[in-house]
Amino acid sequence: LILFSARAEEPSPEAQMRRAKRIYNARRSLSKDVEKLGVVQPAVSSAQEDDDIYQEPYRVIRVPSDQVELTDTELKDEHTRVLTANDPNVPNNITKYNYHSRCYKVDPPGAQDHLALHYSREGCSLHKESAEAKDQGSYYVRCKEELSEAKKVLTEEHGRDNDDEMFENKKNQFNYSERAAQTFN
Repeated sequence: LILFSARAEEPSPEAQMRRAKRIYNARRSLSKDVEKLGVVQPAVSSAQEDDDIYQEPYRVIRVPSDQVELTDTELKDEHTRVLTANDPNVPNNITKYNYHSRCYKVDPPGAQDHLALHYSREGCSLHKESAEAKDQGSYYVRCKEELSEAKKVLTEEHGRDNDDEMFENKKNQFNYSERAAQTFN
């Protein structure tokens, strides 16, 4: 069963004219068919045709040619389907720690149960006992060792002992001004 619905918008004058012509041609062809059959049909006034142009949208029900014909018993059978909003991915037994009563309590289902995440971004937080955090810690230790070895090699090449001025971050001496030195006039 297919339903067609006309638009509910106000049609343009050109669309109204085309529709009026279609109605007029359809009625002419229908009247010719009726004359062939010999059935007398009352005359339709032009005022009534003009009123049909501004008619409200209507539905035309068209039955497909390959639609299955059902028997009366098959038509009387009821097939019920229930649609539920249960999401199988939502946990149903969330527990949270209640600091007031100092115990874990089951969190009742709420509005957040139907939340769907459409965008997710991973952060940079790591648990300090995880394998990834241990790998990161060993990487930092290795980098510090390599930096200290590079410092030793540079100090040996330049002949300076314990000279940390090379590795310090020096400030721009020309454009630098401390906040304490600034005055207001």
